[in-house]
Amino acid sequence: MKRKQIFLLFGTIAALLSACTTKNTNDIPFSELQIPNTNDTTNNPLTADNVSTYSSIYAQIAADNTSDSVKYALIYLDNDTIPELVVYDAGYDTYSLYTIKDESAFCMLDSFTTVELSYFEQTGIICSFTRWNGGGDEGGYGFSYYQTGSDKTLTDLSEPILSDTYNAVYNDNGEFTGEGITNYYHLGAEIDEASYQTRLSELGIKQGNGKSCMENALTKDEFLRDLN
Repeated sequence: MKRKQIFLLFGTIAALLSACTTKNTNDIPFSELQIPNTNDTTNNPLTADNVSTYSSIYAQIAADNTSDSVKYALIYLDNDTIPELVVYDAGYDTYSLYTIKDESAFCMLDSFTTVELSYFEQTGIICSFTRWNGGGDEGGYGFSYYQTGSDKTLTDLSEPILSDTYNAVYNDNGEFTGEGITNYYHLGAEIDEASYQTRLSELGIKQGNGKSCMENALTKDEFLRDLN
């Protein structure tokens, strides 16, 4: 069957910070996920002190990196008013993601390779987009959703909470039939579409609400200037 809808979402930066480790941690069970109240922004209220703290920490990350292919962006990923830092290396298509923990940088996503990385504001959920066989209706593509947190570092080896894949169907002559097959997974186990959509909703994921992590990306000089 043809895929009816495509979410409009948008894969080494080892020298950035020692906080960005490569430890492999398992995602917590779906039933134990804490879904934030996206209307509550009272956690870590924005003050002059914490603005100064995250600005100086994020500025140091950028200042320590000498690559011209790296860009930076601030996003509101978790349920507070302190932004997270996205670091994207276009030379390797890798993303790293930092938050502030105990007045220092904590790496939530370490050198993650993907075509595009998007997020759902104040839910803690990020989504990677990948493609194969040329992508599009006549190839293959997929979306993988991850729960971030300040207690674990996600890597390319981490298992997504939810994921889906589309693969075009070809006949015995190698001709595209005009159709494709979409499969849905929860923690690596295949599930039906209805269950998949329910779990997406429970995570606070709504069609069209995903934002590109690089939507407001800046060069190093631009980023440092804005922080100052």
